[in-house]
Parts: sequence; structure tokens; C-alpha cells
Amino acid sequence: MVKIIGRKLEQERLKNSLISGAPELIAVYGRRRVGKTFLIREFYRKHLVFEVTGLHKGSMSDQLDNFKKALSTKTSSANQDSPANWFEAFTLLENYLNTLKSVKRKVIFIDEYTSIINVAQYIYEWVTISLPMIRMHEDIADCDPDVIKKLNGSDSESDKDSIWTNLKNMNFEN
Repeated sequence: MVKIIGRKLEQERLKNSLISGAPELIAVYGRRRVGKTFLIREFYRKHLVFEVTGLHKGSMSDQLDNFKKALSTKTSSANQDSPANWFEAFTLLENYLNTLKSVKRKVIFIDEYTSIINVAQYIYEWVTISLPMIRMHEDIADCDPDVIKKLNGSDSESDKDSIWTNLKNMNFEN
């Protein structure tokens, strides 16, 4: 094993993933050509049970063929058809993983995953659910006094002829 120089924080995080006892998903990202792939391959050398590298600008069909090819190096599925979709591909991977008897942690390495899977929707959903549903000021003194009056319902003078008053008085039940 080649010694990894530096990257102490990253190595600590990778080590913690091995001892956590829970399934882990680790996304390593950063500038090109700084050693991310080397770090993962070297650190997880004894635990790596499957590895695939996405094809730059490859079609989904090409990516699935590439996935099957990588998996066939581990199994006897060389003559099997390529999976039709990612669900089938990961089912094949799951079947392979279930044949492994080892109790040690199993690491699956998907390199250049952005070439394989469009993650834009997943990132959008993650950001959306990470944002708080309600944003509030810690100190009410920071708020606009006119807005506070509206929220408290004490600004009835300006509401007399507003559309909101008319909407409040509408009967929506028939």
C-alpha cells in the first residue's frame, strides 16, 4: 500500500465510515487531478468489492454496458445482457454483493458518477428539504413595523377597502 500523505481530515472521515456500523454514502468532490480517486482506492483497498468509472458524455446505454462490464469482472455474468435501466443494474450489483460471505465492510466505488447519473434533481430536492419552512427574525424589533401591524390585524384602517377584506368575507362553502 502506498502511503497517503496529508489528507488527515479526509482519512479520518473515511475511517469513521468503516467503523460506524451503518451503511454510508460518501461523495468526494473537488477540482480535477488532485488525487480523489487515488485517496479512495488506496484507503479502501482491502474493502473495495466493486468499482466502476462513468464514461464522459456516454449515453445511458453506454453507461449501463460499462456497468455490466465492470460487474462481469467480478461475476460469471459476462454473457448476460446489459441491464435495461439503473434499477436492473443495481439489482445485479445487489445480487453479487449477497454472494460475498465476508463480514468486513464492503465498499462500492462509483467514480465520475456525474457522468453516469444526472444528480441535478437530487441536489435540488436535497437543498429544498434542507431549507427551513419558516424564516423568522430572532428579534421582533428587526421587523418592519407596518408588517407587524398587518400580522397582528391592528392595521384595520388600510384594510377597509382592500381586496383582502372582500376575500375574507367571501363564502366558499356551498
